[in-house]
Amino acid sequence: MPYIVPNTNLYNGITNFSTIDDLAGRKVQNTLFGEMLTTIRNPLLIYKFDYGVSEYEFTLTQTNSGTVTESNSQAILQSSTNVFGLASVQSKKYCRYIPGCEVILYFTAEFTTGAEDSIQKIGLYDKNNGYWIGYNGTDFCVSRRKNSTDNIINQSDFNIDTLDGRGKSGLLLDKTKNNIYRISYSYLGSGNITFEVLNSDILSWVPFHTIKWANYNNGVHVLQPSLPVKAEVQNLGNNTNIILKTGSINASLAGVNLLDSPSNRSGSIDVTKTISANVLTNIVSIKVATSFNSKNNNISVIGNYFSVASDGNKIVKIETYANPTIPSASYQYYNTANSVVEYDSTSLYVSGGTFSLGLALGKSDSKYIEVKNLKRYLYPGNVITIAAFSTNDSDITVAFGWDELF
Repeated sequence: MPYIVPNTNLYNGITNFSTIDDLAGRKVQNTLFGEMLTTIRNPLLIYKFDYGVSEYEFTLTQTNSGTVTESNSQAILQSSTNVFGLASVQSKKYCRYIPGCEVILYFTAEFTTGAEDSIQKIGLYDKNNGYWIGYNGTDFCVSRRKNSTDNIINQSDFNIDTLDGRGKSGLLLDKTKNNIYRISYSYLGSGNITFEVLNSDILSWVPFHTIKWANYNNGVHVLQPSLPVKAEVQNLGNNTNIILKTGSINASLAGVNLLDSPSNRSGSIDVTKTISANVLTNIVSIKVATSFNSKNNNISVIGNYFSVASDGNKIVKIETYANPTIPSASYQYYNTANSVVEYDSTSLYVSGGTFSLGLALGKSDSKYIEVKNLKRYLYPGNVITIAAFSTNDSDITVAFGWDELF
């Protein structure tokens, strides 16, 4: 809950009441002329589970009897009693970080009371970088992960509120109940990371730990600030069924609309190919690389437009497919040093995949389609194929343009 505190001018000792702080000590910013700066949150990742846990949105890992299911509109992750049981969900989409903006993650969680040789985690992170809240064995904790190494802070060492009823808020947190948590980071390599929980008795956020970076540390606090949502439970020798539940997740960017934000890397490609009659033929396939500059790639791509033209004796169907099977595909980088996009225009045959868009062309025809507002994102490892079919041989030209969300 924001509150007004006296603000003493450090230079002339004048005190006024124009400064507004929140419980984490964050101050409202004003312009030189006194106007308060405000912004809106723009949701980038939004997940709820009333209709199940979608494999279109998440990569599910379930090993050694671990399971991911849905019950009563919550995603349920269970390790099982197998001593190495594992269950995890990771969003296929990444929360894009933009310099000068703050990332704010909201989520609900019900944890199992911590057990030795087990983990429970939920937050914005992957195997290499990120931030999470959960249990490491019996210790409730938070963590900053950098270059695959967790820097864990246990509850007893929280530096704002220990959530044991004896902290500033007086809140005694029952982690086994459904609580709303918030993780925020402004990055720029050096911004604070703040962990909070909602106190429903006073309808206010309780910040319980902040990681201060600027003027305290060297280097950046994670190597990749664009991150996926992830939750996981795992037994590491323990034979207790560890259960983590979450009902909804929202990762937002404060201060900018993703579609309006600048993309400093874009590209386009055009391909002309003669297709044979009665064969669904790959004209061009666009793939987002899983690694870039010797690092795991967290950069997504959004289509801008595609145009198609036909020249033949019969009508042509243009069909686009997500992640189809393309025998003998041979991908090459669009620009090895500056682009995460790979493409293949040499393969002919295509099958399977998820149909996403179709249109019809006349014998000699052309069409141009704006696709950016459709928000058709391509995530690392994803492929989009533009294919053509006709009952007679035809010459087909396809042009496709995209933005890379660095």
